[in-house]
Amino acid sequence: MVDTSAPGFSVRDELVRGVSVLKRHPRTGVAAVVRMINTTPYFGFFVFLPSFFTDDIGISESKYLALVTFMGVIGILADPLFGRLSDRLGWRDTIAWAGGVGCALGVALVYWIPQLAPGNYTVALLATVVYGIMLAGYIPLSALLPSLVPEQDKGNAMGIYSLAAGLSTFVGPLTYSIVDPFVGHTGVVIVYIGMYLVGALLTWRYLDVPEDPGSRRTHATAPGAPTKHRRISCRPDPAPGPPGNHPARCTEVRGTS
Repeated sequence: MVDTSAPGFSVRDELVRGVSVLKRHPRTGVAAVVRMINTTPYFGFFVFLPSFFTDDIGISESKYLALVTFMGVIGILADPLFGRLSDRLGWRDTIAWAGGVGCALGVALVYWIPQLAPGNYTVALLATVVYGIMLAGYIPLSALLPSLVPEQDKGNAMGIYSLAAGLSTFVGPLTYSIVDPFVGHTGVVIVYIGMYLVGALLTWRYLDVPEDPGSRRTHATAPGAPTKHRRISCRPDPAPGPPGNHPARCTEVRGTS
């Protein structure tokens, strides 16, 4: 916590430090991109999904509203599940596979599966619920990102996390407005799928940290590895918002193998 009464304290310097964390710890920028990808298609979908489901699929407006509500509620209920899963499998693995690859699959299901059964509300509901659940795969990112920086920069790292989350509300619709005139809805969906796959690749390549339960398990199985370990358990903070958009509360548990 910053002591504002300390000699030499400057609000300007603290603001600069909050942004310069991206330069001093470049992997925070990678994590921020992954966080932005998390909900970019989610917000982009709301630009054209209403007309897609009502005009192309033949679902009434009231049923469409119920459909996206179910998607959000079921996704939020899945947040604790992925928090627990990340404790066992690791933060990076959960984000890359459940978040990145899972959401890529979810986007494909939301767009193409209802077209195979026009007017079938159950099919459309199941497809959108899968996407909502996979969005919760990004829950561990709010624990992983601060672990990329030293203690004095953890607040700055969470500020970058929030900035990336906010940018996704803009980038999603912007992507649609740029891509759709050239390649239509199908092209937009393919771009969104590509975003998630790129996010999964970035996560797997750059976001491995010692605090990650998956990394500690790998290191613990190496010859000569110490038996004492730290376990950081994460649970999502039950706040309103899109699935996967709730910063996790993490606690450290010490023990032995």
